Amino acid sequence: MMAADRSRLLRPERFVLALLALGLLSSPSFAKKPRRASSSEIGACVTNYKSGLEQEKTGHLLEARELFIRCSKSACGSPLRDECTMRFTQLGTDIPSVVPVVTTAAGKPVLDVEVQVDGQRLTSSLDGHSFIMNPGPHDFSFSKDGHIFASQSLMIVQGQRNRLIAAALQPPPSEETSHSRKAKRTEAQAAPPIASQTDGESGDESKDKAEAPAPRAAVDLSAANPDQETVAKPDGADLNARAEPAAKRRIPSLSFVTAGVGVAALGAGALLTYWGRKDNTLLDPCSPGCRISSADHIHNLYLAADISFGAGVAALAGSYWAYAHSRSHDEAGEEVAVRTAPTILVTPTPAGAMGALSGTF
Repeated sequence: MMAADRSRLLRPERFVLALLALGLLSSPSFAKKPRRASSSEIGACVTNYKSGLEQEKTGHLLEARELFIRCSKSACGSPLRDECTMRFTQLGTDIPSVVPVVTTAAGKPVLDVEVQVDGQRLTSSLDGHSFIMNPGPHDFSFSKDGHIFASQSLMIVQGQRNRLIAAALQPPPSEETSHSRKAKRTEAQAAPPIASQTDGESGDESKDKAEAPAPRAAVDLSAANPDQETVAKPDGADLNARAEPAAKRRIPSLSFVTAGVGVAALGAGALLTYWGRKDNTLLDPCSPGCRISSADHIHNLYLAADISFGAGVAALAGSYWAYAHSRSHDEAGEEVAVRTAPTILVTPTPAGAMGALSGTF
């Protein structure tokens, strides 16, 4: 009986049926189907996408990136998910970044510095890494130990990566004041003492001052009358007299006249040339059978224009020559006057006075 049961179990038909049942159970139709997104979830995806576009247009790229992340989920559907993913990737290159750096006057980096952007803390210490932010104008402030030592207003451009924001840490005002005081004290100690005059001077010193010769005085005799007495003038008066500015050189009238004639001649030459060209254009219909008198008229106009141009150039050259000649003549006269001015030097001596006459004769 047991042998008959085993033969029934090992029949080929039953084995094939078992295989078919196993295949049906493993087919995709019997697998668990994915859950379909609800209408509220799809509406949230669309809302996040639209809000992300608005934030991107207004320059709030960081907020737009967060919204695009929310609508790039698989529950939002392949078309919307692909669009949000593409927008998110593009914002990764459009969002700018800055690198704040603070150094001392000697160029040594400072790390324990708090940086604020638009009144909000960006970081409490610096380590050289960058910070992303929205494009547009921003106010940066750098503070150490609660004291703001630097501030900047900058325009951050979209797509600009790792822009360096540098600031210098200056010493506190108290340290600067003490340093300047020490420098002033050092200079005062290094300066030589000033000798003060007292009423109780010794007799030898007063005697030496009395016997000291008086300073020399110069006298200008260029405009003095030889019959009059010689009057000594101090050196300061002579220097002030020589320091007076010389009179302005005037352009001679001949230069103005010749320059006017030259300009008028050049204008006449230009006008004659214009008339000649205009009349020559009127003869184009009859060329080459035009009358000889008409051709001579145009030739005379061109000849007169050439003469006017030549006369204008010559007149302008003459005007420049007259100006240069008068200027060189004035300079030569001033040089001769300076050379021929005599000067008397008077020096007092214990026995009287000694005088010396100097100049070009």
